[in-house]
This record gives sequence, structure tokens and C-alpha cells, in this order.
Amino acid sequence: MSAGSTTGGDTADSTSDSADPCPELLETFEMCPGAPWVASDPDLVECIDGEAVLTVTSVVDGNVTLMLPVGLAGATAVVELGDLPPPGIVKVLRVRTPDAQVIAYRSNGTTSALEVVVASGDSQELLASTPHDAEAHRWVRLREDDGWLYFETSADGVMFAAFHVALTPFDLSDTTVGIAAGNVEEFGENTSVSFGQFEYCTASRT
Repeated sequence: MSAGSTTGGDTADSTSDSADPCPELLETFEMCPGAPWVASDPDLVECIDGEAVLTVTSVVDGNVTLMLPVGLAGATAVVELGDLPPPGIVKVLRVRTPDAQVIAYRSNGTTSALEVVVASGDSQELLASTPHDAEAHRWVRLREDDGWLYFETSADGVMFAAFHVALTPFDLSDTTVGIAAGNVEEFGENTSVSFGQFEYCTASRT
């Protein structure tokens, strides 16, 4: 089952009904977490009523991140992405290597789309895109298993539908994994977006 049309790569045909949360880490953001979480700018991250609120600055590419130093090889990350961000803003479940190679599973407010992007250096490739569905795409899950990446969506954080499958583009054993927000154009004022519960497992949830 697919959450929508994709561009590029192969779509997955499996759906998971696993109800158990990731046991290794379950972050509800009732208060902003300390180590090992790392915020790119703690002044731009707040935790309010069970949501992580990230404030994107008005300058171009005013990104803010809240990340864990964990590998994604053979692992799973899940986040309640929530509503579509305003135009010009992206909300991201992000994986980054020390060499600045990035996997971005993101909600793009400019194009009103759910997207899969892989970036390395100055190059960026859009692997998949579908119109954003605020209900069906409320939760997103990214898992790596035996050299493949599985991108999945869920309305409730329990039942996940396949969105996109791709070959793992680079070594994911040494990464940071977490949430990010950024802008694609200069804004007149800072803009805040929120994320819900975050989960991480050191095993791929099938």
C-alpha cells in the first residue's frame, strides 16, 4: 500500500501494523531533553505541551536542529511530523553523517509536498514527492535494513504505510538523527514550527 504517488526510485508494498513504540528511546518533549540530544541553537528550541517547537530565523537558510548522535544502520526513527509548515518552511526528519551527507524526509511548505531528499556536498537529489496529506502523513518513519531505506507514513503512529524505498546512499553507522526545520527564502520574521513525539530503535521495525 502506498501513501501516494512518488517520483523516482521504487515504491514499497509492505505495511507495518507494529503497535510497540521504539523501546530504546521514546521522547515526548514534555520538557526539552538534555544529553545526548544536541540543539544547534538551544535558544531556538522550546518544549511546550509535549511538542518540540523549533524557531527558524528570518535569514536565508536559518536552519535549527535537535539531533541525537546515533547510527541509522539497521535502525528506525519515527516522529510525529504534524501539520504542513507555512510556505517557505520545511520540517524534517533528518539524518546527517560527519561528511555532511544528509537524508531529509521532509514536509515542504513551499510545494505543499511530502518529500525524500538526499544531499551530499553541493548536490541535492529529490527521490520522491507526493502532495502533503495532513491526516495520512501526520507521522513519518525512516528505517534502514540490509542496505535499503524504507520511508513510511502513518495517521496515528501505529499503522504505517509504505511511501518510498531506496538503496542506502552512504554509510549510516555514524550519524546524527533527529528533527530539523529550515527556510528556503528570506523571511520578514522568525517562524516557529512544532514536532510531536520522537522514537528511535536500534532495530528496523518491519
